[in-house]
Amino acid sequence: FNGFPKKNKYRVVGNLPYNLSSQIILWSLKHINLIQDFHYMFQREFGERLLAKPGSKSYGRISVLCQYMLKGISLLKIFPESFSPKPSVESLLIRFIPIKGRNINSEECLKLQELTALLFSKRRKKISSSCKTILTINQLIDMNINPDDRPESLGVSDFLKMVDYLIKKNV
Repeated sequence: FNGFPKKNKYRVVGNLPYNLSSQIILWSLKHINLIQDFHYMFQREFGERLLAKPGSKSYGRISVLCQYMLKGISLLKIFPESFSPKPSVESLLIRFIPIKGRNINSEECLKLQELTALLFSKRRKKISSSCKTILTINQLIDMNINPDDRPESLGVSDFLKMVDYLIKKNV
């Protein structure tokens, strides 16, 4: 977006190279203040990860970050027969709308990135074990978060409760 006038917000459309999807999503999040919305076509499995709900196998750190920053709407499943040459994967077209007031460099988002990195690096461990250096079992209970849960069972709002507590506690 270098050289573009900053008055307007842009609508971005792309058929993303599957091996660069994560990097392009992160680039988009860094430039979100210039974007009205974006429509990206991904490999289906990757697109499903971005929109995944807590408790699903696809849900992970990138799901939490995307859903914190964006409202994602699955628009169209695209089958290999739609292309020539025919790829070996299905695709998914998703529209993303930035959530007002969210910024990838805000204290809240930076703390969310730290917390999700910590918790999802130990995905199969209980939350109480993964974050015992920053939150006690009683603090989790006070936030109505089950200390025996695993990170993939927490919604974005649960992560934000922990982030808010950590910011106030200055951890």
